Amino acid sequence: MNNQHLYQNARLFGLNKEPGRCTSASFPDPVAALSGRSPYELSLDGDWRFHWAAKPAERPSTFHLPTFDDSAWDTIPVPSNWEMQGYGAPVYAPAHMPRSLRKDHMPNIDPDNNPVGSYRRTFTVPENWAGREIVLHFGGVSSACLVWVNGQQVGYSQDSMLPAEFRITPFVQPGENLLAVLVYRWSDGSYLENQDMWFLSGIFRRVKLLSVPPAHIRDFAITTTFDADFRDAVLRVEVELARWGGETRPFTIQLELFQESTDPHPNPPPKGAGTGSLSHWERVGERVALTGNNSASPETTISLQSPVANPQKWTAETPHLYHLLLTLQDEAGQIVEVRHTRVGFRQVQIRDRQLWVNGRAILLKGVNRHDFDPVTGHTMTLERLRQDLLTMKRFNINAVRTSHYPDDERFYDLCDE
Repeated sequence: MNNQHLYQNARLFGLNKEPGRCTSASFPDPVAALSGRSPYELSLDGDWRFHWAAKPAERPSTFHLPTFDDSAWDTIPVPSNWEMQGYGAPVYAPAHMPRSLRKDHMPNIDPDNNPVGSYRRTFTVPENWAGREIVLHFGGVSSACLVWVNGQQVGYSQDSMLPAEFRITPFVQPGENLLAVLVYRWSDGSYLENQDMWFLSGIFRRVKLLSVPPAHIRDFAITTTFDADFRDAVLRVEVELARWGGETRPFTIQLELFQESTDPHPNPPPKGAGTGSLSHWERVGERVALTGNNSASPETTISLQSPVANPQKWTAETPHLYHLLLTLQDEAGQIVEVRHTRVGFRQVQIRDRQLWVNGRAILLKGVNRHDFDPVTGHTMTLERLRQDLLTMKRFNINAVRTSHYPDDERFYDLCDE
């Protein structure tokens, strides 16, 4: 793979990246899924070894090799913007962007004005991940990055405000592994991102390892539709099943909807759910299951739907959320994995030149918002995200324009809440 000028190739936005998806973790069973704690997710946040250079030609060219000695390097917290850690200076766009990033220069990047950061850290794959696939997840890297594992190049990514994922199973080894990342401050993507905001660089959102079985739920999309009286609803889920490593067996995908039980003496859990494991959860609606065909295709899409009688409605004032589980089972009925998400029953329409939510006209009172902290830049803590939203709610704000990019994914979860 020729790395020269990858960051100014307008035909290229990534190499060896997994397709985009809604982010979810793999869980071994319903109990773990409803707890939100997955044994198949490992955070790589923390202090990384770091070297900053004013331009690509000045970076250490062999830093990605396991034999490279980084003992004299600084450390930097990941996630963070390197300008907020004392390396280089923030730039306010578009008024103060480098002249080389004017629209008439695209996609060219000035090789003498493109700071780069070299990052290194080690990790060990948990023993209970044996036989499973391993995915490396970056929540956000600005503005472009090259990734190596154990000295082997894994891939390339730009589009800095969206997650980037790489399948790294072929590159990892038992014991300690080396992860090396080269980050460019400017790329041809910077022309598209040249909006009214502070430009900052680095691995600025969370990094983690994910483990999935060879056959797994890759993606899903959810819709809720009410009847004419806005009383009863239908929950529809489109599930995309991925098959890696030549897996062709048929699988069953099961949909279940839960809410926390308010009964002080709940019924015993259903057969097969685990001893006492789901006793404080109440199933809502019907349990629905469909079997995917035996197929050599690497991807299979399955559509499931379940009627739900008189669900509690989601509104900005009553943000009720249910817990949805998608369970993948093999031919013998054994659980392969479970995915979890929260879902609210809400139907949005535009008619008569008005916005309607669940059959009622809504007046939007909105604001623009950036993922921005005065101390940490584009790196947002969960506490700061929650503080922003609570401030908005106190002023009766019910809509947010995420200018000018996808926000930290946790922000959308908090909006749901």
